[in-house]
Amino acid sequence: MTIDVKQLPLEFIIPDGTQDFYEYLGDVIKSVRCDRNLSVEQIAQMLHTAPEFITAYEQGTLAIPVYHFFELAARLGYPPEFDNIGIKLFGN
Repeated sequence: MTIDVKQLPLEFIIPDGTQDFYEYLGDVIKSVRCDRNLSVEQIAQMLHTAPEFITAYEQGTLAIPVYHFFELAARLGYPPEFDNIGIKLFGN
């Protein structure tokens, strides 16, 4: 399956000027996934989505919707690696 970005809702589109943030977020998600020895497919099952979406999140080519991020955080027990994401986004 390939993802047709033109057919996706706006919450998946990376806003102008935020590419660095989504690449950082994808790196954090991938790091946590790998540290826990989880596959892309396992994460996709947790979020009830296709593995291609997880790969795109990790690559920073799709914005991860808030509902997917919070679902992932909850299912992974709120990893401490996620704590710095707000700082990276808001600078506080």
